Amino acid sequence: MSHARAVLRFTLSLRSAGRLCSARFMEGPPHRPVSPPAMENGTAPCGEKRPPDTQETTVTEGSAKIAFPSANEVFYNPVQEFNRDLTCAVITEFARIRLGAKGIQIKVPGEKEVQKVVVDLSEQEQDKAVLKEGADPAPGNQPRTATVGEMCEEGLRVLEGLAASGLRSIRFAREVPGLRSVVANDASARAVDLIRHNVQLNEVAHLVQPSQADAR
Repeated sequence: MSHARAVLRFTLSLRSAGRLCSARFMEGPPHRPVSPPAMENGTAPCGEKRPPDTQETTVTEGSAKIAFPSANEVFYNPVQEFNRDLTCAVITEFARIRLGAKGIQIKVPGEKEVQKVVVDLSEQEQDKAVLKEGADPAPGNQPRTATVGEMCEEGLRVLEGLAASGLRSIRFAREVPGLRSVVANDASARAVDLIRHNVQLNEVAHLVQPSQADAR
């Protein structure tokens, strides 16, 4: 009989302890849902700011130097580096075509200037193509040029709708000639805060404009 009473008391004690733990758990502070890992674009709700004391990790890609929070609020995707390289190359060639029609020649760092060649197909010598190296134009006919890092009034205006850290936009400003402006937009306040920081870090505020808005 005493054994049965002991077992009953032990069972009641376990139930009481369980109810007490449940009550304490319910009375504790509510747990915030864990957000999924952010991809290349910021996913934080609007209005949230990046903590000022957040430690940073610096990544160098192309001609840009980008600071990321160590908490990885805005994710850096190294797999997309080739995609960003290709985008810079495509926009450079697009600028060459568009500005060339306006008489503006772009200058790409490390690219050799194309030597001008004049083909003479006069009636007297139709069977001969006489190649002459083009002489330097007269001082008043010097072509206008657009260089990397300088604002071109007649240049391209670029919008990056999902800019995240601003890496791609900043690479445009530091690698693509013939730009008038670049808008680096993101819906995340934390991402836009990071864009502003990286724009200042790379000294491209004259070309890159951070924007917080819905890309739609």
